[in-house]
Amino acid sequence: MNKVKITHQFNTCEVLITFEKSKYLSDIYGNIFVLTILWLFGFIGIHAVFFGQDSNAGGFLILWLMGLGCFSYLTLENILWLLKGHETLQIDHEKIMLSKYIPLDLFIFNAKVTECILLQDLERMYYKEYYAHKSNLARPSKGNLHLKCKSNTISFGITLDQFDAHRIFKEIQIFLDRHQQKVG
Repeated sequence: MNKVKITHQFNTCEVLITFEKSKYLSDIYGNIFVLTILWLFGFIGIHAVFFGQDSNAGGFLILWLMGLGCFSYLTLENILWLLKGHETLQIDHEKIMLSKYIPLDLFIFNAKVTECILLQDLERMYYKEYYAHKSNLARPSKGNLHLKCKSNTISFGITLDQFDAHRIFKEIQIFLDRHQQKVG
């Protein structure tokens, strides 16, 4: 189960979301299965080029392996994020900062991506479940919990359900009420 830890301090509120069990496990295993089949065809192609009669397939094989390498990396990046990633939402009297800790992001280990919303620009908080379409895995920029402000919408909590979302939004609103802020 996912862990949501909410802590209140005098002037701040912090929400820590830890991904422990991803609801995207079937997608992860499906992508690993597809990768295994594609790598198997790649090895068969390598064998045919080096040990067989078809030496003209070398150029196609190089393109195949480059594409397969990119797809493999993106799949690994998503698997690590969905299984080991976590997000932190920090609220103080003037802003909300969302930090996403990604185990592997563009060859950077343990990357941290931070987005900020000023409380005066926050229009509403809502839950809308994100559905990954067919062959797409969920990305760190997606989520089920949304904070809409005047210029953009920040999404987070991809593995959280509606119960956790309402619990988080309730705690945020309690903090905002204490500090005379109201969100629609």
